[in-house]
Amino acid sequence: MGLSPQEAERVLGQLKFTVRRIYSSPPSHGGAVVDVIMNDDALFTQWVGEVYEMRDRIREMRQKLQDALTAKLPERDFSYFTKQRGMFSFTGLTTEQVVRLREEFAVYMVENGRMCLAGLNHDNIDHVAHAIAEVLR
Repeated sequence: MGLSPQEAERVLGQLKFTVRRIYSSPPSHGGAVVDVIMNDDALFTQWVGEVYEMRDRIREMRQKLQDALTAKLPERDFSYFTKQRGMFSFTGLTTEQVVRLREEFAVYMVENGRMCLAGLNHDNIDHVAHAIAEVLR
């Protein structure tokens, strides 16, 4: 850029000042939204209902995945899908199996076998179950 060492030092100082302000003062918008929802009975009730819907949908996807895999590989136990809780499931797949899922079937998960169940839906669950069954054969 053609800056002298003194000019470069001043520019760097201004950049550090700007970055420090961003990290030292996180945005307050998210907190303000939470405050509004928590202090409005109707919004709070709606939020709780939506959380329950998400929970129930993830439970349904867990059950559907377990059922589909059990139908494809009846000799294996997939009950861990419905015994676990939350948005993620540890599948027990090896790194090599996860790489095969990604490369051969376009199914993505963390290489340690952790799978995000929130990404499953009625349109893709059969494909995911088929892919997992194939890499487990």
